[in-house]
Amino acid sequence: MGKIKIILGLTVFAFFASVVICFGQQERPALVKISKLKQDYVSDSVSITGNLYFETTGNISAELSGKVEDVFFNEGDYVKKGDMLLKADTVLLEIELKIEKAELQALETRMEKIKKDLERYEDLFRNNAASEAAYDEIKFSYDAYLSEKEGMAAKIEMTEIKIEKSSVYSPFDGLILEKNIEKGAWVQPGAAIFRIGKKDTLSVKVPVSEKFIRFSKAGDLIDVYLTAEHKNLKGRVIGFMPYADPKTRNLYLKIGIDYDGPVAENMSCIAKVNSSEKKEVFLVSRDALTGAGDKRTLFAAADGRAVSVNVDVLGYMGEYATVLSPELKNGMSVVVEGNERLAPGQSIEIIGEK
Repeated sequence: MGKIKIILGLTVFAFFASVVICFGQQERPALVKISKLKQDYVSDSVSITGNLYFETTGNISAELSGKVEDVFFNEGDYVKKGDMLLKADTVLLEIELKIEKAELQALETRMEKIKKDLERYEDLFRNNAASEAAYDEIKFSYDAYLSEKEGMAAKIEMTEIKIEKSSVYSPFDGLILEKNIEKGAWVQPGAAIFRIGKKDTLSVKVPVSEKFIRFSKAGDLIDVYLTAEHKNLKGRVIGFMPYADPKTRNLYLKIGIDYDGPVAENMSCIAKVNSSEKKEVFLVSRDALTGAGDKRTLFAAADGRAVSVNVDVLGYMGEYATVLSPELKNGMSVVVEGNERLAPGQSIEIIGEK
C-alpha cells in the first residue's frame, strides 16, 4: 500500500508539473507574408470560338512592267515598312540612263562653246562691231540649248525614277498573306503580286449572340486564347461589325490583339466574351488560396491572428484569382506565404508584404 501511494503521488506531481510548464510557455507565432486585396469589377463571360484576321490589308502591285530578277520574301514572312519585296531587271534602263547622261554631257560641251561665242558677240554688238541679226542668232541658239538641257535633265530624272520603281517595297509593317509572283516571271502594272496584312491591325472576329452585345464596349479588355500556339493574350474590343448573320442573327465582335508570332488568316482562337453586367469582385494572389476547386479558403491577417475565410473562385487573371465572399473588404491583408500549415485563430507574425 505504501508503494502504491508513493507511485500515485509521483504521478499526480508529474501531471501538475507538466500543466504548469505548458501554461508557462508562450505560443510561438507563425511567420507569414501578406498582400492586400484589390477590388475590381468584372462580368461573367462565355467562351466563343472565332477567327483571326487583319483589319487592314494591302494588295501590292508593281508600277512598271518588267522581268522579275529576285523575290526576297515568302508567304508567312513578317516585313518592315520600306523592305524591298521584289526587284525587276533594270539592265536596259541603266543602259538608257548612261546614254542620256552622255548626251547631256555632249550638249553641255556644245553649250560651253556657244556661250563663249555669245559673250564675244555681246562685246562686239555693244561696240557696233557686229550686227544685231548675228547677235540674235547666237542668242537664240544658246536659249534653245538651255531648253534642250532642261528636257534632257527631266528625261534622266524620269529614267532614274523608273529604275527605282522597278523594285517593289512594303508600305507598312505586316505579314505577307499571299505571294503571286516568282523569280523570272513577267510583272505587269496593277496586278496584285503580294497581299500584306498590316501588323498593328491583327484582330479576332467572334460571333456573338445579340443578347450579349450590350455587355461589350469599345476599349474593354478580353482574354483571347490562340489555339494553335497555346498562347493566352489580352485583346481590346474594337466594336461590332455593322451586320448580323441572316440565319443565326449573331453579330461579329472585333477584338484587336498585339501579337507578332506565327499566325495565319482564319486561325481559330477562343475569346471570353462578357455575358453580364459588371459586378464587384476581389483580386487576390493565387498563393493566398488553399484547397481545391471553386470553393477555396484563404487566411486574413487580423489583430495578430489568422482568420479563415471561405471564398468562391470565379476565375483567374494571370497571377491573380477573382473571388467573392461577404467577409472580404478592399485593402484587407491576406496571407500569401506561410499559409500552408496555418490553423484558424493561430497567432501570426508578419515579416513582409508581396
